[in-house]
Amino acid sequence: DINCSATNPENGAYNGSLWQLGYAAKYPNGFDGIPKSGDENLYFISSGTQGFLPIHLNGTLNGQDKTISNLFSGSAWAGGLFGTSFAGILAHVKMDRWTISKPTDWAGDIGGIAVSCLPEGKISNSSLSNSRISSPGHYVGGFVARGGCSIDGSSLENVQVSGQAYVGGFVAQNAGPITNSYASNVTVSGTMGEVGGFVGEKASTISNSSFSGVVSGMSAVGGLVGNEAQTISNSFVNATVSGGNDIVGQGGDIGGLVGSGAKTVSNSYFIGTVSGRFNVGGLVGRSDTAVEILNSYAKAEISAVDYGAGGLISANPQTITNSFFQG
Repeated sequence: DINCSATNPENGAYNGSLWQLGYAAKYPNGFDGIPKSGDENLYFISSGTQGFLPIHLNGTLNGQDKTISNLFSGSAWAGGLFGTSFAGILAHVKMDRWTISKPTDWAGDIGGIAVSCLPEGKISNSSLSNSRISSPGHYVGGFVARGGCSIDGSSLENVQVSGQAYVGGFVAQNAGPITNSYASNVTVSGTMGEVGGFVGEKASTISNSSFSGVVSGMSAVGGLVGNEAQTISNSFVNATVSGGNDIVGQGGDIGGLVGSGAKTVSNSYFIGTVSGRFNVGGLVGRSDTAVEILNSYAKAEISAVDYGAGGLISANPQTITNSFFQG
């Protein structure tokens, strides 16, 4: 295991070196296992007052279920382990007690693992626990800020993810497939819109997955996806989901699974409370295109301050088969 407490300037040791994990230039084909200090083949960096600086990985990092703990990054370009254009394979890495915090709202996106990832990137069997990922700006994700890499068999536990807009437990925007994954006791919050327990905006497929915790934002807020979800299957949410109630004309499109813009929801359910000003639904808040809901249900307390409270979906075209709502 690796304890990265030296990356936190609060500990007074922030000028110490920290080995780079899986540096692509030295390990173009990846390597198995997290390296130990003293390995002469490792590259070193001086973390400085901003903590750990993201590195680049296009190979494979198999962490063998070792734990990287107490990592701190306060860079304006904060990106956890890896920076932009992550295209590698990250597997069997446990991340615990991380603090990734961006000080300003103008300098880049923020993600626990990477700022951005490419579709060929893969994250599997990895976890983030007891951590905080935060920014006063847009595009904040527990794992990734933006990108299309796949996530499988991974988890979030006791994690707080917060930002302004486009905030997601796993991915802020443009998520690839997320499968066999869960988030437990997770809080995802945004002061504006596009906020989701798994994905803030634009999710392709979420399957065999679950979320429990709290999701809150202004508009387009969902237990799994804030805005635009293609397919959700065999998944469930047990949560409190809420939109803004204080500003007239805001606080709409709030859903137990998807806030706005769902295509297909099957074999999935929501249990909890959903609230907002308008277009509030047990499964889906609102969608401008046809939504197909199959074999799914919501057991929820639903409230809309202005209008549009629906048991399964509050507004617009829908095909509902073998599904029900229980208030």
